[in-house]
Amino acid sequence: MLPTREQAEALLLEAEACNPGPWGDHSRVTAHCAEKIALECGDLDADKAYILGLLHDIGRKFGVKHLGHVYDGYTYMLSLGYDEVAQICLTHSFNNQSTSEYIGKFDITPEELQMLQDALAATKMDDYDRLIQLCDSLAGAEGVLDIEERMGDVKRRYGMYPEAKWNSNLAIKKYFEDKMRKDVYAAVDKANFNRRRKMTRYPFVVKCKPHKKEEGIKALCNLWGEIKEVLDRYGADNVSVWGIEDFLFCYGEYPENFGIPAERKAAWEKALSPYLELFAAPGTLPLMYHDIGIVREDKSLIRHRVFATKLKEGCAEEYKARHDALIEARGDLIKEGPESNFTIWNANGYIFGYCELVKAFDHEMTEEEKADTIAWETRQLEIMDWLTDDVDWITGQKHDAIRLICR
Repeated sequence: MLPTREQAEALLLEAEACNPGPWGDHSRVTAHCAEKIALECGDLDADKAYILGLLHDIGRKFGVKHLGHVYDGYTYMLSLGYDEVAQICLTHSFNNQSTSEYIGKFDITPEELQMLQDALAATKMDDYDRLIQLCDSLAGAEGVLDIEERMGDVKRRYGMYPEAKWNSNLAIKKYFEDKMRKDVYAAVDKANFNRRRKMTRYPFVVKCKPHKKEEGIKALCNLWGEIKEVLDRYGADNVSVWGIEDFLFCYGEYPENFGIPAERKAAWEKALSPYLELFAAPGTLPLMYHDIGIVREDKSLIRHRVFATKLKEGCAEEYKARHDALIEARGDLIKEGPESNFTIWNANGYIFGYCELVKAFDHEMTEEEKADTIAWETRQLEIMDWLTDDVDWITGQKHDAIRLICR
């Protein structure tokens, strides 16, 4: 039996809150690798692979332990009825089904060690066990690593790495590469995945010149195929353009040292300058609020909420203070949803918000939620006016919905 993806992500978040550390991100990278390799294999369930990868180290919930995390994860998952996850918690550290190859302290009782040894001897390992063993050896907290680099790092930290386990990891890597007929680093999209984990958000705002809005939007849409091809080539991700009134809010996530050829940029500016002008340049918009949470790589799992308001004169500091209070109240909690990848920016007195709402959390507002929303938004009207229709249901006013222009 398995938890759902959403349940697995919630279990990991809960465990990280009990024992914070880089192991949580290591688990997410393991899950990413497992899902991608399973998809390439064709005969493995990618969702199952993702869940098993995400929870293989769940025993770390119970503290900083060595072999103890294997025992704790195995017994914890059995207690929840997730026997398939329990097996992975057991096998991910023992390629050859022997506790003698464990790297680290034996910080469990003799009785607990005997229980693990008996369970290992009774386990018939399959491709999911081997897959997570491989992905555990590929995954660093910071991204996908070269397998020999990762094993070398473990050897440096612990002073040893059993030759049999080293050779076994390389054999498992070859097994899956033969099965996929593909290099494992290509399968997990190592370069792009690691790059995306280092992305910086650089929104900017363009304003349509008087009476040029529809012409400007048409010109942008005509160029968009070329623009997107160049942005993709140079590493930009999750780029979209949203329109409200005479503004175009341009959101995107960019790698370090992002740049596009000057001649391309000049050509686009020449084509668009009769209709559009820069209102707030990339890198100049102060970040007013953030709640990144768990960003879904699969954008079919989310729907967008993009909004715009105009601050009343002299109210920027108050707006920021109110949102800082929300961040302080949240503390270190990383929420699974409903909001994710949520940022709010100040563009010369105009507020633009970008949020990815996780569909799995969609529900009709309770009366309590409705009352809290009305109270918050009514108070916010003291310091800002809406451009989009987000709170028309509260105020009775009529605004346009924001419009997706390009993505």
